Amino acid sequence: MDIEFTPEQKKAIEHEKGGLQLIACAGAGKTEVISRRIVNLIKKGAKPSEIVAFTFTEKAADEMKAR
Repeated sequence: MDIEFTPEQKKAIEHEKGGLQLIACAGAGKTEVISRRIVNLIKKGAKPSEIVAFTFTEKAADEMKAR
């Protein structure tokens, strides 16, 4: 699946240093952006045990785990 991200989403995905808070309406792609950011961090050498991700709903958390 090839997704076209907005400039703001791309910036969040590529953010490497420090924490990041995403605030957006339902259906805006937050879960996908967080998932892609985690993958990006791991590809750049971060250990999965060093990454903490929070989400508001159990549904979104389950989707992040699956992705």
